[in-house]
Amino acid sequence: MDNPLDTVPPYPHELSFVVRLHRSASPSGAALPGRLVHLATGRQVDFTDFSGLQAALQSAVERILTPSE
Repeated sequence: MDNPLDTVPPYPHELSFVVRLHRSASPSGAALPGRLVHLATGRQVDFTDFSGLQAALQSAVERILTPSE
């Protein structure tokens, strides 16, 4: 945290993810297979390209930030 007196962390644990790229991912970005892992729950989502990664991340963040009924 930047301010030690701040009680709300700027990067909360519930919004922490790991992006793991498959060994076949190419530097050109033509193929980007991988896995998104939510650190707090261990939930994993596989993706095959950047738009899949973006969709998986957006879905996960919406699920986390939307209060359950």
